[in-house]
Amino acid sequence: MNDTISNILAAFETFDGAYKRAEVDAALALQDEITPHLIRILQNVLAEPVLYAQNEDYFGHVYALQLLGHFGE
Repeated sequence: MNDTISNILAAFETFDGAYKRAEVDAALALQDEITPHLIRILQNVLAEPVLYAQNEDYFGHVYALQLLGHFGE
């Protein structure tokens, strides 16, 4: 995984009250490269839903769902 994708995904992980516009725009530009990583986020949440439900600040799955929906995946 390249540094750009790592930085995008890291920004998506924690909710800090701000919409990650720059990171979403970057993800849109890297659709093919980032899609497998977004799917993996959802697979991880599906595998351990209680773990993620207990972390109120985790938001990676929300961005993953939004982007994958936009991509038609």
